[in-house]
Amino acid sequence: MPTRFTHGIQAFPMIGASPEVPPGANVFFVDSVGGSNNNAGTEGDTPLATIDYAIGLCTATNGDHIFVLPGHAETATTITMDVAGVTIWGYGYGRARPAVTGSGANDTITVTAANCRIHNLRLIGATSVTALLNVASTDLYVDDCVFEHGAAPTEAVTLAAAGNRFYFDNCKFLGTANGPDSAFFFEVGSGTVTDWHVRNCFFNYATNGLDRAVFVATADAAPGGVIQGCVVLGLDAEARLVDFLSSLSVGEGMIVDTVVQARVAATITDFYDLGGYGTARVSFSDGPNRGAIVHPATSAT
Repeated sequence: MPTRFTHGIQAFPMIGASPEVPPGANVFFVDSVGGSNNNAGTEGDTPLATIDYAIGLCTATNGDHIFVLPGHAETATTITMDVAGVTIWGYGYGRARPAVTGSGANDTITVTAANCRIHNLRLIGATSVTALLNVASTDLYVDDCVFEHGAAPTEAVTLAAAGNRFYFDNCKFLGTANGPDSAFFFEVGSGTVTDWHVRNCFFNYATNGLDRAVFVATADAAPGGVIQGCVVLGLDAEARLVDFLSSLSVGEGMIVDTVVQARVAATITDFYDLGGYGTARVSFSDGPNRGAIVHPATSAT
């Protein structure tokens, strides 16, 4: 566990990358095995039991960190990140990664405060859950997380009107049952969401399929976005990589260095509705045992 020194200096175990905790920041530990919300939670041997309770102990804009220990598992109606500048840092690999399972007709985690980060959590869908993560504030950074959604929720991540400048890096989206519609869904009224980046993410729906599109923004624009270095498996025949508002002019955003394969034979020209987005080095395979081709093969000029 982290060892406290004077002046806020801390030493961390070498479990992958370790976070930088600023001097003066509060640090809380969470572990479902032996943890209790009656504990102070400031030391690894006396952890709290739930993530939401730990968030409530944080101070806004103070660089506070919540360390969720390997093997942590909780079922949460809603975890609300409503304290600005908080980092949730999960430890563990594979199934030892901290796991949060949704419950009821709610978003499992909803972010309503700015400048937060979520690292290395496993979010698991369940009956009636509306989203694994709802982004409702600015400058959220999500990395190394796993999103598992089956019949519910149909959308893994939903973007509300205040979700500007979100950034997802090196995350995995896994369809665990037949039913998912989209990985990223820009909600009605989210037209102010802009300047976003999804990078090096793996969307694996190879067994059960994805019904609509990886990225859906048909009610409002999703300007200033970059989809970069992603791999998509298992689109259904009528599903798309992106389904964006198609009435916008060029120059809205870019999709680059991304590869897509359908789960069944499909028509490559149906794989996206770009709206104002452009592409560079995007390849599609229209079914099993078929090599991918760059599409579109040429630009208009």
